[in-house]
Formats: sequence, structure tokens, C-alpha cells
Amino acid sequence: MKKIIAILMLPISLMLWHNAAQSVQTIVFSDNAPVITPIKPASLEVLVEREGMTTIDEVMNSSGSFVPTSEVGPIQSTKTYWLSFELKNDAARDRDFRLTSKTFGLLNLQVYLIHQNGDRLAYERNFATLAPGNQFARFSPFIAYDSPIESQYLVLPLRRNETVRIIARVLPDQRFLPQQFNFLSVVDHAKYLELRRFGLYIEGALAGALFALAIFGWYSHFRHRDHTSLMYGVWILFALGSVLVLGVHDGQRLAEMFIGFDSLGYMPNGMSVRNAIGFIIAAGQSMTYILFARAFLDVKEKFPLFYKITNLWIAFYLVQLTTNVSFAHTIPPAWLWNPLLIWLVLNLLGIYVCAFIRVREGMSIARFFMVAMIPYVMFRSLFLLGVMGIPSPVAALPDIGLFFQFKDANSMQGFGVVCEALIMALAVVARSRWLQDELTLSMQTQRELVENQNKVLEETVKARTRQLEEQHSELNDAHRIIVSSVDYASRLQRSQLPKSHRIDGRFASMGVIWQPRDTIGGDLWWLSSTQSPGPFTLVVADCTGHGVPGAMLSLLVSNSLERIYSAEPDKSPAEALMMLDYLVRTGLNQDAESSESDDGCDAMIMRIDRERQEIVFAGAKIGAFQITANGSVIRHLPSRASLGYCQPPDPEDEPNNQLISYTSGDTFVIVTDGYTDQIGGDPNAPSSFGYRRIEKILTTALNSSAQQIADQLKTAYDSWRGDQKPRDDLTVIVFTL
Repeated sequence: MKKIIAILMLPISLMLWHNAAQSVQTIVFSDNAPVITPIKPASLEVLVEREGMTTIDEVMNSSGSFVPTSEVGPIQSTKTYWLSFELKNDAARDRDFRLTSKTFGLLNLQVYLIHQNGDRLAYERNFATLAPGNQFARFSPFIAYDSPIESQYLVLPLRRNETVRIIARVLPDQRFLPQQFNFLSVVDHAKYLELRRFGLYIEGALAGALFALAIFGWYSHFRHRDHTSLMYGVWILFALGSVLVLGVHDGQRLAEMFIGFDSLGYMPNGMSVRNAIGFIIAAGQSMTYILFARAFLDVKEKFPLFYKITNLWIAFYLVQLTTNVSFAHTIPPAWLWNPLLIWLVLNLLGIYVCAFIRVREGMSIARFFMVAMIPYVMFRSLFLLGVMGIPSPVAALPDIGLFFQFKDANSMQGFGVVCEALIMALAVVARSRWLQDELTLSMQTQRELVENQNKVLEETVKARTRQLEEQHSELNDAHRIIVSSVDYASRLQRSQLPKSHRIDGRFASMGVIWQPRDTIGGDLWWLSSTQSPGPFTLVVADCTGHGVPGAMLSLLVSNSLERIYSAEPDKSPAEALMMLDYLVRTGLNQDAESSESDDGCDAMIMRIDRERQEIVFAGAKIGAFQITANGSVIRHLPSRASLGYCQPPDPEDEPNNQLISYTSGDTFVIVTDGYTDQIGGDPNAPSSFGYRRIEKILTTALNSSAQQIADQLKTAYDSWRGDQKPRDDLTVIVFTL
């Protein structure tokens, strides 16, 4: 019953609708009409779909509710709109036309063509997917029409001199919500198919150029293995993909070959997989271009702040891409797109400024980047204007040849990408050569620097050599003087040792080892003068230090002994030692508080009386060994006193006279601490020679002469010392009475 009433009321509705629409401008479709005729908002009437109003019959029954676009608020994705306009075929023949829209502006488009006699044709276009063949439903409740040419596009027939009404039901896309009702266009289908051939030629040329540049970019990367050529190769691949899949005014061109992706289904927000891939490729092209520009200009090193800003932009773009592709949302497009696009423009300007600064810093190849960015930024800006809903200045270009291609924002982006890629290919080559030149220049500079440094070094070495030769000559002279002086001092010191006239007749045999560590030393042995008959005196002393200081001190000790025994030849050994202590202390002024030294000696004195076969012995830290005729070894210990130092010996440590009896053939051995303190033995656990080893040697020395015993002690000493350096002056006195 409702359908019968609707059919009966249809002529009345059409009459009322026709009268109400007289104020709306009719779109004239003539032979001279352009290929694409945008439908201006002034030619449209709009009806916002209400609950329960879902069919064309219900809309036509509410035709009086259509209002001009100026009376409708901002377009909202939560609402469905019915648009109405008149189209007249003023051409000389029947024509086919298309009703198109920006594919990123609508999710769904249902079109109803209503003839003046009430016949209707219905078509539907789902912008989320694309299928081959005539995918649009066609029906007429009154009469049957021949099917229009099967095509992926929404193609409508229009008879000659016929005026029809078009009613379109549109569902806006939240991701790319149109700003106003200017997203529909009427297209002359026959002319469009002819012009589309040029688009395919251009598409192939752009894709071929980018494909060749992609091969070049990756070849350059595999050859040079640098980060810049890698980023160039990645960007070119995304640029090639964007040229192939971006929707333009004559379709998606080569992307139509990949319709099979739609069989994979839809994303959670209703977008087809193929369209999602298109969005990802377009985003990848923008992001990888920024990455390539940063690598080319060394932004991370030269402009760290701008580098961080671009990182934030890439992160924001990834969030925006994920939101638009993966989720159904109601976020206003301006919140997602405007910040992103404005930020992109600022990034491009920032890169241009970075390139300008790098040119001023001496990076001449950055000029390539500045030149290449001009077409890229220009075409990219025109594309962004279209996305933001701002009329592009190229819309006024005629529908002829390349001008027709430039009228589309995505086409302009493709041209810009190819221009940029061509120039940047030269820039990549120039950069590689520039880096090689810089490396060559750096190597040449380094070589010249090394040569100059070598020259300077040679001159420095020559000057230093001359200086060293002069110093060496001076040192040689000084060394000769010092050696001469030391040798002379050695002769003087040796001349002070007892001569043969003081030895002969006093000992049955005698062996002496006197070996200073440094040519001269602090050890000495002394015999009293032969002018006094009877007992005589033997002294062995070890002065502090060695070398020149020890020799000087030994001279003082020797003179002091001469002084003591010249005045009192019969002075006892203990008294003589205490007198020596006094003379050394006062001779070095060590009895004063302002004394600058604290030196002295160890000494041993023997008063030998051959007639009584007695020896009076006194020692200050130097003792004596006695080898009796029966082969026993007796050690005569000294006192713990040291002589001549600032602090006099304690009374309990002062030397005491010891009476030693001997028989004919007894042998006595005196050694200084240069013998007993010598380090040697096991290299892994070195130790001092000590007194026990001396006693062991002496126990096997029965019936040996004094010289033989001295030789045995010297051999044992040398074997014990090994590679160790002598620690001190060495004195060994062996005599037989």
C-alpha cells in the first residue's frame, strides 16, 4: 500500500521539487564543457538524513526539506547527507558522465539519476574498496535501461537535450572530513578516457624514472656503504610506491593492478588493506625524505636541536598514521592533519635553512639540495593546500596535456618527487665525489702536515743533537775530570793503606781483600808505625757511606789514628776507639747542635804482642775470627757501639778490651759488613751471606795460608753474589802469627 501511495504521489512530488529548485543553478553539460566540472555549493541543495529516512522514496517525499548548502552547518562524520542538483545535456548527442569525489573525503556514495518522466537509475560507490567490472547496482522500478559501459567508475547515461535530477547520498569519512560541499565533480566520461592515456604515459615515465633512480641509489649504497646513499635508496622506493598507489584525478592508475589486496579484508576501521598500504607508503615517503635530508646534511652532528624536532615529528606522524589506519575514531581531522602538515612545512623550511648554513660552512654540494628542494617544496605545498581544503592556484589551468595533470594535487606531488629525486641523484653522486675530494684533501693536508712536522722534527732533532753533543762534550769533559779526580783519589786512598815495610816481619803470612764499591770507598785498614819496637796495632774501620763521602771520612779516620798512636803508641784498643769516637765527632762538628751531618764508623783495634803471644782486642760492631792450630774457629764479638756520630755511645755499649791468647800458627780473620750483608744465593729467595757461612768456610781452612783463606772467602763471596750488585765496600784481612 505504501509503494502504491508513493507511486501516485511521485508526479506531484516532482512538480513541487522542480518548482522549489528553480533558484538552484543548473549544471550544463555541453560539447565544450571541460573534462571535469566541479559542482559548486551554489548548485546544490542539502538534506540531512533523519532517523527513518533511508530510501530514495522517503527522501523524495521530503523534498521540501532540502535547503541551500549555506544553511547547513559544518559537515560531520556522524551524519549522512543527501545532495540534490540538476544536470542538463546541451551536447549534440547522448553522453556518458561520471560523478566523482575525492576518494579521501567520502566512505560511500549512492547516486540516483531521476529523469523528468520519473524514471530512476541507482548507483553506489564504496570508496573503501575497488572491484573490477560493473560493481555498482543498477535498478529502475519503472522501465529497464541498457546497462552503461561497464567500468570501475560510476558511469551515468545522459540523453541529448535532457535535464535530469541527481540525488546523491554521501557518507563522509572522519579521517578526511570535507570542509564544505565542494567535493563532487561531473566528468565527461569519453573525454576522460582519452585524457587518461596521457596520465598513464606520465605515470609510466615517473615510475620508470624513479625505478631507475632506485637502482642507482641502492647500487651507490652497496658500492660506498654510507648512510646517506642508504637513506636515498629507501626514500626512492617509497617515492616509487607513492607514485604507483596515490589516487589522482584519473584514478589510482597502476594501483588498480593490485585490487587483489582487497580480498584480504578490511582494517578494524573499515579501510581496505590496499588503501591502508597506500597510506603507509605515502607516510613513508614523507618520513624517509626527512631521514635522507638529515643524513645528507649531517643534521644530527651539526644541528642537534633540529634533529630532535624532526624525531618528534616522525613520532607524531607514526601515531597519526596508526590512528587513521587501525582505529575507528571521532577525532576531528584538523587535530590530526593540520599540526602534521604545518609541522612538515616547517621541517622542509628547516632543512632548507640547514642546507644554506652548510653551504656557508663550505659544503658546496648542499647547493644541490637547495635547488632540488624548490620543486619539491612547491609541488608539496600545492598538495598540502588541497589536503587542507584550500583552493589550489593551479585549478585555473586548462584541460590540455600536462596542464590537466598538474591540476591534481597528487599528480603535482609525483612531479615534485621525481624532480627532487633526479637532482638529488646528482647530489648523491656529487656528495660521494665531494667526500672523496675531502678525504683526498684531508690526506694531502695530513701528508703536508706530516712533512712539515718531519721537517720541524728534523730541525728540532738536529738542534737537540747539537745541544746534546755540546752537553755530551761538556759531560765528557766533566766525566774525565771526575774520573781523573776519583782515580787520583783512589791512588791517594791506596797510598794510605799499610805498605810492605809495616807488614814485613810482623806476620807469618797475610792476605788482604780491599775492594771499594765505587773505585774509592769508606773501608780502611791501618797498621801502627814500625818506629816503636814491641807490640804493634792493627785497625780495620768501616766508615759511613761509600764512594767519595766514604773516602773523605776514611781519610779523617786514618789521620785520627795517626794522631792517637803518634802521641801514645801503647794506648789500649778500647781507649783508642773512644778517642777515635771523639776525634771523628769533633772533626765533623757533629758535637754542635747546628751540625749538618751525622756520620761515623765501625772499627776494630788489635794490640798484638808477639813475645807474650797475646792480643788485646776491642771492637765497635766489627769482630774477629780466630782459627786455632787444632782447627777450631773462635768468634770474638764486638760491642754494639758506633763511633763518631752525633749521639755518643751509651756507657754500657762502649768497647771493652778483650785479652786473646794464641799459639804459633793461629790465624785471624776480620771482615766488614760489606761481606756479611751481601745479598745473593737463591734468585727466588735471596738473603744475606751472614757469619755462619764464614765460620763454615774457616773450619775447612786448617793448614791453609792466609792468602789461600782470603781467596776462598773471595770465591765464596762472588759465587754467592751472582748477578746481584755489591751493596757496600768490601774488606777482608787474614793473617797468621
